[in-house]
Amino acid sequence: MLLIPLAATSTHAMMHRLGRRWQQLHRLIYPIAMLGVIHFLWLVKKDLTEPLIFGAVLALLLLLRLPWGVSLLHSARGRFVPAKP
Repeated sequence: MLLIPLAATSTHAMMHRLGRRWQQLHRLIYPIAMLGVIHFLWLVKKDLTEPLIFGAVLALLLLLRLPWGVSLLHSARGRFVPAKP
């Protein structure tokens, strides 16, 4: 339910119509994703392995969104991607 406004405003026309508010709205994906992991934890009764893996992957992805994570990715990309001739 929380993702419906994000899906409805993902078109190019809605981006122009909402202007700066579009980015504010789409930044809600971060708390929504965290709430999704918490919800998954609440649903699982015994084996918490899968929701904890989802939470760890989400945490890693969110850490990579930080400025130092982005620069780390760019420097790693230069080492693993061959230079174009």
